[in-house]
Amino acid sequence: MPLLDCFGATYGARDDLAFDLLTGAQSRSMNTVIWEIGDFGLGKDYVSFRQIRSWFDRKTIEKEFYAEQSRALQDVFTSGGIAIATTEISPAAGAVGLWSNHAYSIVGFDSRERLVTIRDPIGKVEPLDPVSGMAQDGLLDGIFKVPLPDFNRYFPHLIVSAM
Repeated sequence: MPLLDCFGATYGARDDLAFDLLTGAQSRSMNTVIWEIGDFGLGKDYVSFRQIRSWFDRKTIEKEFYAEQSRALQDVFTSGGIAIATTEISPAAGAVGLWSNHAYSIVGFDSRERLVTIRDPIGKVEPLDPVSGMAQDGLLDGIFKVPLPDFNRYFPHLIVSAM
């Protein structure tokens, strides 16, 4: 029995490898807005065509990200697949109380409202209200919903595996 739910990650396990082993399907890692084009149109250690395009029309590129992610999440939940989001070192995630270098499971997606339902596998961490210090949804149960734009600020990567 592991010491913690995330024990394997401590010893170098990769979330996408766990997906592949558990489902027998190939996982797909997708960059989000914060990783690919960042806050100032600067991504992480490389330049992509989409990043360059964001320098001239960021709103259009963000819409492309949201559409791509919406399709991927819809596919996951219609096929019975699984999805996670990782924080790596995300200043925006830390600012609302989420752990950095942590993987969160995605347990639902409302495509009409573009709300992502996320669960902390340890069950303790979710965005906090900056004024009260309490969970934004009023329940400190590790399950929370975020609009797709906030999801893209908090989580640099979305990993999906359709069944």
